[in-house]
Amino acid sequence: MSTNSVKKYSGGIFFAALTIGVYLLYIYYGKIFAKNISLHGQEKVYLYIPTGSDMHDLEKIITDANFLLNESSFWWMVEKKKFTHVKPGKYTVRDGMTNSELVNILRAGAQTPVMVKVPSVRSKAVFAGTIARQLEVDSTDLVRLLYDEGFLENKGFTVETVLGAFIPETYEMFWNQDAEIFFDKMMK
Repeated sequence: MSTNSVKKYSGGIFFAALTIGVYLLYIYYGKIFAKNISLHGQEKVYLYIPTGSDMHDLEKIITDANFLLNESSFWWMVEKKKFTHVKPGKYTVRDGMTNSELVNILRAGAQTPVMVKVPSVRSKAVFAGTIARQLEVDSTDLVRLLYDEGFLENKGFTVETVLGAFIPETYEMFWNQDAEIFFDKMMK
């Protein structure tokens, strides 16, 4: 083989390797940094992940939300970032987010707080229902605590006085509060 042939052959291999490298860089860059969330004209939506959810539940929640442009690239990112533990809560998803951004907020559990409006009511059932419509908490769990004399005594209240503990106001909390955590936050 002549020197010119070796140079041409080496140049061809170098060009092919460079082309493949650029192509792979383009593919991986797109999976990591390209916008992969389209909210179809909305600026943001909320993703609610219930307590006890696992990765299969998260996959269904995200699939049903129908905002991923390329699902396989998102799940590739989930795998690469070793995101395996689902954290419940309410999360803000913004139009134009990247796979990396969405995985980061879900993996970190970076929830969006909920502004809970505590009503002025006389009925424990109405109170519990109003709170349960704003948080993940079960209204029957709230009602149970509102009538639990031992629990209320530890908080300094009775069944008759407990509704007076809830000052009608707006409070910032996380969506995935259970009944006892809700009470503890309200008592503070």
